[in-house]
Amino acid sequence: PELELLLTTSFEASFAGEGFERRSTPLRPGTHRLYLRGGEYEEALLDCEVQPGQETVVELALRRGWRAPVAVRGAGEVERLVVAVRLPGGEWLEHEVRPDSGPETRVEFRLAPGEYPCEARAARRTAAGTLVVAPVDREEPGLVMTLD
Repeated sequence: PELELLLTTSFEASFAGEGFERRSTPLRPGTHRLYLRGGEYEEALLDCEVQPGQETVVELALRRGWRAPVAVRGAGEVERLVVAVRLPGGEWLEHEVRPDSGPETRVEFRLAPGEYPCEARAARRTAAGTLVVAPVDREEPGLVMTLD
């Protein structure tokens, strides 16, 4: 029940089901990107191709993800902050948040152990660094970036 499955394309769909199986409302033909998050599982992006008149089955292996917070300083006055990590396959996993009013905003990822290029964008300011994820849930940020 803690799993959330989203489409990142500009098409609204809902998912229903229990356990580890979900069904979407009918999708238009074409390529869709699925985003999985929730619980203790690693966040995942997966592209799937929907063919006209056919049912498309997508299988995704769930893996343990480790809590990896990122802190961004200097975003307090902007409307939105985007923090992204580059996954091993080259895709960017983005979290868009409304910045906290304090000195820094924390964004939490759930990832497999490894090193991930990371960037933050707010208005015309950016920051970059490398997020190192160890096989342990972190409470404190694994990376602190300051927007320039």
